Amino acid sequence: MIKSLYDHRSYHYFILENNLKVLVVQDTKCKKSAAAVSVNAGHFADPPQYQGLAHLLEHMIFQGSDAFPEANHLSQFIEQHGGHTNAYTGTEYSHFYFDVANDYFDEALQQFSAMLKSPSFTSDAIKKEITTIDAEFLSKQGDDLRRLYQVHKETCNQQHPFSQFSVGNQQTLPVDKITELKNALINHHQSFFTGSNATLCLISNHSVAQQMQLAKQYFSSLAQGTTVSRTLPALYAQNNLAVKLHINPKKDAKRLILTFATVPQKQDFKSKPLQIIGHILGEEGRGSLLCYLKEQNWATSMSAGPGITGSNFCDFNINLQLTDEGLNAIDAICNAIFWHIQLIRKQGLPDWQFAQYQQLLQLSFDFIEIPKSLDYANHLAGQLQHFDEKYILSGDALLQLKDERRFQQVLGELVPQNLRLKVIAQNLETNQIAKWYNTPYKIEPLSAKLIKQWSSPIPIDGLVLPKVNPYLCSNTSIVSKDHHYKTPQRLNSQPGLLFWFAQDHEFNMPKGDIYLSFDCPYSQLGVEQTALKRLWLATLLEQLNEQYYQAEAAGLYFHLYPHQGGFTLHTSGFSDKQIDLVKALIESIISCKLDVKRFEQTKYKQCVSAQNSLMNKPINRLFNRLSVLLQRNTHGVIDIAEQQQFATLKATMEAKQQLLNEFHLQAFMHGNWRENQAQDLKQYIQCTLGENASLTTSINRDIVDLRLTTGNIIELEDSSQDATVVMYFQSPSEAVEDIAMTMLAEQLLAGPFFNEMRTQKQLGYLLGTGYFPVNQHPGIAFYIQSPTASPNEMVDAINDFIHRIAQQLEEYPLERWEALKQAMIKQLSDKDQNLSMRSQRFWLSIAQQDWNFDQPKRLQSIVKKMTREQLAAFCQNMDQRMDFGEVILYCKGRHSPLHHPVYQSINDIRAFKNSAHFIP
Repeated sequence: MIKSLYDHRSYHYFILENNLKVLVVQDTKCKKSAAAVSVNAGHFADPPQYQGLAHLLEHMIFQGSDAFPEANHLSQFIEQHGGHTNAYTGTEYSHFYFDVANDYFDEALQQFSAMLKSPSFTSDAIKKEITTIDAEFLSKQGDDLRRLYQVHKETCNQQHPFSQFSVGNQQTLPVDKITELKNALINHHQSFFTGSNATLCLISNHSVAQQMQLAKQYFSSLAQGTTVSRTLPALYAQNNLAVKLHINPKKDAKRLILTFATVPQKQDFKSKPLQIIGHILGEEGRGSLLCYLKEQNWATSMSAGPGITGSNFCDFNINLQLTDEGLNAIDAICNAIFWHIQLIRKQGLPDWQFAQYQQLLQLSFDFIEIPKSLDYANHLAGQLQHFDEKYILSGDALLQLKDERRFQQVLGELVPQNLRLKVIAQNLETNQIAKWYNTPYKIEPLSAKLIKQWSSPIPIDGLVLPKVNPYLCSNTSIVSKDHHYKTPQRLNSQPGLLFWFAQDHEFNMPKGDIYLSFDCPYSQLGVEQTALKRLWLATLLEQLNEQYYQAEAAGLYFHLYPHQGGFTLHTSGFSDKQIDLVKALIESIISCKLDVKRFEQTKYKQCVSAQNSLMNKPINRLFNRLSVLLQRNTHGVIDIAEQQQFATLKATMEAKQQLLNEFHLQAFMHGNWRENQAQDLKQYIQCTLGENASLTTSINRDIVDLRLTTGNIIELEDSSQDATVVMYFQSPSEAVEDIAMTMLAEQLLAGPFFNEMRTQKQLGYLLGTGYFPVNQHPGIAFYIQSPTASPNEMVDAINDFIHRIAQQLEEYPLERWEALKQAMIKQLSDKDQNLSMRSQRFWLSIAQQDWNFDQPKRLQSIVKKMTREQLAAFCQNMDQRMDFGEVILYCKGRHSPLHHPVYQSINDIRAFKNSAHFIP
């Protein structure tokens, strides 16, 4: 098995007697154990008369088993012990996976294997899950990705199972045929959930031998079955290719997608022709295809690479975001794309370019950030379905051989005759409506004239292919450690400019993170100033992405983003050359002049994005509105867009100058660097930024004090027919005791709330609870989006739930209480999974002025001492609104407005904040 030289984990692959392929992974550093099963049956295996059956089976797996008949038994057990569980149904595979505290891995595996081997399939549970699936389907009616996907399904070969409706609803899974559905579920399960069709991955700190024993103990009794092989027709018939589609989205999008039908070969994973071609086409630097399209004011972004992929098909997609002018220049854009493909074909794949891509992928493979066990187990279970033992870890990751013949063969498939050209915009001419999501579309053959033109494209001056990447990491050595810098230390005491430094003492990666956060008094002046700040940052980032694209391609990442106090520059990736990149970016922040064309393009994108946010899921819009309500210097996206719409380049550059004239700067450098390198960067920052500006104090992150009100209601207009409610409780204080109490209360309430509202009451698909701190002040949110219930019914259900649980908590079983506390303590004591996560934790502590970096330990200590009676009193106070603040945000859908006899309606958030009291 090919694995990275730097991978500390131990792997062992074997096959059980029932043909189940198993990979066990010992990771002595893992925080939680994880398991994943991949089943060789997705929605392609649905019988035509019951489309969505595989999705329904995915739901039913969790609704009790012969050995554990209680619904959601695994989910509840996992949540009690600090873990998560999930599942999803793909085209050809279904995936089930969980993680849990290491000490409970054995018990969790027992339940996990039982539900996969012998699900109950009770009629009542089937009916309930069909209702849930239908709610999920209804909640996605406005989702443009789903709507576009359905058009794709209806315009491919209708003999291919890809064309089937994969989600399912009450029409395709009718509850009046429950007996037939139950038999179909049993048949599907018996046919596919077998050792011959499944793969298993276990990851734990347990030894390889122990995990092998667990796999044998719990999965040997899975029926062996026979390997199911499918002979699929071509995804596209001849009349599905060389076509042009018009598709009307819900959102104001202008997109162009060129989809080429390619035929995958089994050994493509070794030479990766599609990935290399996508890398070349997707170049964003000067002289690139995207740069040319931007200069013509035709496109604002582009991506290229493999699209939907299966056992006998693989799309290659070129995806562009268009301007208004670009929408009227489709033919010219396609000409440029085909000319660029022709340039690649003529050049071929030079040895230096192949070697460079090979090195990039090798570096990524060798120094990948360790993923969470949950995600890694699911990934590896999927890999077991596709690769022999040797390539399980490396098959997707490494470039193993140069195959010029195959490279040219794939380029030969990127021709007009293989093209499906999709133009996506509102108000395009259409003549058909796609089923299920009601998407207007039109499909017609490409004209012979266009096919001829694009087969011999007009040459374009100025387009060039990528050159040698100067940012490629050449030094992966690990610097010597200084124990003093195991945690962040301040390297200076200059008022208004704080520089922190820490070394990586655990992960031994040649990587690091650098943060520079600017708090600017100018940002506090109002929505106009916030709008100009965001416009400057977005335009600058557009220009920097073009200038430093090769750095990103080489694993050196940067991001420039606004926050309520000002803005932040964050770089990450390989430590080699990162300091030089930071210095270059600082110079650009200070002196870069915005290009007027890029400025207008960015302004257009920002305004369109703001308008499209009105089409986001109601639940997302309500949480966004909650953040705007609570934070003094946070404004609504529409309010910002209204200011940006009329902004000038001159005003934006003046705003930039105001931002940089006066600020408070906090910097943090963490990773594979020596102290003298940190001192050098600190000195550079002081000289470059600190000497040309007035340094000031940091900006307080004030939040509205809801505790002084009797309760508040905000209604948000939304086009969805679903009603949605978010009920938010602001905790009594930001003291560490209240933080611990709020976190533990949310963890205790989450499972029962989900089980009652979704499984028992069937209120909807999108619902749950969340620990929701705002600027360090703790809070709890309860949320439901329902296709059936009214806002009043949902608020009553939430209040009834809180009241009942609060009264029962003093009788909460002591064994479960101790398990809950231990799960929280484990969660708080978990070590960081990788270098990036540690950087984020340190940076958050610095921002919160937790300069001893010990808040998790303080929280653990409080949780250890906490009694069941204390949490009961806390929840009873929340139920009675004693010392808690509250706001209810909702969208009424097709129902009547929410009525409350006491609560205040907030109709103008800006006016409310102007008169509100704030918590500093």
